[in-house]
Amino acid sequence: MEYLCLLAEIEELKAQLAPTTPKRCTHVTAKGTTCKKNSIDGGTTCKVHSKPEAVICGVVNMRGNPCKHKCLEGMSVCKVHAKQPKEPTTLCGVVNMRGNPCKHKCLEGMSVCKVHTKQPKEPTPLCGVVNMRGNPCKHKCLKGMSVCKVHTKEPKQPKEPKEPKQPKQPKEPKEPKEPKEPKEPKKTKKTKEPKEPKETKETKETKEPKEPKETKETKEPKEPKKTKKTKEPKEFSWVESGYSLLNDPEIISTFSGIDRPEQIWLSEMDFVSKTIHSM
Repeated sequence: MEYLCLLAEIEELKAQLAPTTPKRCTHVTAKGTTCKKNSIDGGTTCKVHSKPEAVICGVVNMRGNPCKHKCLEGMSVCKVHAKQPKEPTTLCGVVNMRGNPCKHKCLEGMSVCKVHTKQPKEPTPLCGVVNMRGNPCKHKCLKGMSVCKVHTKEPKQPKEPKEPKQPKQPKEPKEPKEPKEPKEPKKTKKTKEPKEPKETKETKETKEPKEPKETKETKEPKEPKKTKKTKEPKEFSWVESGYSLLNDPEIISTFSGIDRPEQIWLSEMDFVSKTIHSM
C-alpha cells in the first residue's frame, strides 16, 4: 500500500513540474486586434489587461471638449470636476473720481468694496485771514476755531529802543621808562699767591732746612687785541691796470710790431687795457 501511495505522489509532482505551453491574451485592443502578450497563470488576460478598466470623466469643459481625466474611485467625475464651483463674486460698481466704475470685489453681504465703505471725511475750512502780502491764508483752521495755528498767536510788541553807548574815554599816556644803569665790567680772576713749601716727614736736626724755591712772578693780564679795520675795496681804475699791463714783457712783445709813440696817452692806455681784457 505504501508503495502505491508513493507512485501516485510522484506522478502528481511530475504533472505540476511539467512545462506548460503559454496561452495568449484574449483581450481585444482599441484597433480591433487581439493582444499578443502571454496571459497570467490561472487567467485569460495579460498583466496589463488584467487590471480593471479606468472610467474616463466625460464632463464637457469650458472649450466644449469632453474631459479625458480618470474618474475617482466610486465616482463618475475626475479630481478637477469633483470640486464645488466657487460662488460668483460681485464687483463694486461705484463710480470713482475719474468717472470709471470700481473693479474691487464686494465685501460679504455688502454691495460695496472695502474702499467705498469708509465714510467721507468732513471738509476742513481754510483760514481766510489776509497776510502781509495781501493774499488769503491757505492753512487749515483749528478745531472749533475759524483761524489757523499761525494767526492765533498774538503779534509781538515792539522792543524798547536801546540807550546809546557812551563814548570811550581816551587812555592816559604812559610814563616814560627810566633808563637802565650801565652794567659793571666783569672782574678779572685774582692771581693765586704762591703756597708755602710743605714740611717733609723726615726732618732731622743735622740736616739744614732747604731753601724755598723762588716763586715765579705773576704775569699781568694781557690787554685785549685791537680788531683790525676792514680795508675798503679800492675802486677799479683802467689807468692803473693800463700801467701794470704796459710793463709786462709779454704784452710788450705782442705790441712791439705796432708803430706807436713811446709816450702813450691815457686815452690810448684805456683802449689798450680794454682790448686786452676782451682777449
